[in-house]
Amino acid sequence: MTTSVPPLGESFDRTVPEIVHAYVAAFCRHDLDAYAQTFAEEGVYDYPGASSPARKEQLKEILEPLWTGFPDVVWETAALARVSAAQCVWVWVLEGTHTGDLYGTPATQRRVRWPGCEFIAFRPDAILRVQAYFDFEELRRQLATV
Repeated sequence: MTTSVPPLGESFDRTVPEIVHAYVAAFCRHDLDAYAQTFAEEGVYDYPGASSPARKEQLKEILEPLWTGFPDVVWETAALARVSAAQCVWVWVLEGTHTGDLYGTPATQRRVRWPGCEFIAFRPDAILRVQAYFDFEELRRQLATV
């Protein structure tokens, strides 16, 4: 016996909400203050290797080293889509040259292309939770630090 699965999108609006666009835009323009402002007070950012999700007030401290390590960094958006009534997915590729300290790793002068994605849970006025997925080992391979 087979079970019929209803097609995606029948029960929710597929439009990516403004708060998610604001989140992505602030991050891509390196505006960590505006980026943090998209989060609800209880909002969190979780990522591989984190001992616990980062709270809104920790975001700048956690993410600023990316811009120090890769001053020319750009995030290319491969996809940005709403996947449920209260969640979007952002698929991105970081591209930049490692010319500064990156979380204690001295500059290697290597150029990297590093993919990742984020599942973004939201309400209309704020980001509630971001679950990021990326491979730190791949970044280390590209930097030749492994």
